Amino acid sequence: MSAPQPTEPVGFDEYGWLVASALPLLPALACFSVFAPEPDSNFDGPRWDHAARRFFGVSLTISPPKSYPSGTAPLVDAATLAVTVLGAAAALATVRVTTLPIERAPGLRIAAERAVAEMGGAGFDVLLRRARRLWQIECSATAPHAAKVAAVAVAAVLANVTLGPILPPEGRAMFGVKGARLRLEALKPW
Repeated sequence: MSAPQPTEPVGFDEYGWLVASALPLLPALACFSVFAPEPDSNFDGPRWDHAARRFFGVSLTISPPKSYPSGTAPLVDAATLAVTVLGAAAALATVRVTTLPIERAPGLRIAAERAVAEMGGAGFDVLLRRARRLWQIECSATAPHAAKVAAVAVAAVLANVTLGPILPPEGRAMFGVKGARLRLEALKPW
């Protein structure tokens, strides 16, 4: 008997929550991973957009819109975020963001621990031990420049609002908000 295969997402419910029996983990080399200390899976559009505008010069729009009746939230979820440079008429790019409990990504946690060890800890070892939730921002090596800029911007915003460190696709060293800001400054075309 073969092992059951993960089911692809089939859509979203009336609250904007992902409807799926399993959310596939994105490969480490295909995303930025933010290791958040809070277990909360809420896509907090107003808070994220405020941080994006204030600190990074972009705005974020979450699709589908999310709501959390009675304070409940899904265990796993996904959305598409449109990243727009402030003052621009059209979105720079859209990126897919997924979230799941850190326990569902032991291999990615090991990769992050290796990256932290290679850089001598630098305080990221403590942050990584506190991680309870993983946020993945899709960004392939072959993505267009605008998509890479958008992915770094979203990773920076998530690191800012969750106080979680970021493991980049190349996985060599982790960084936080300051490192994300420096990467964004080096990449952004505006």
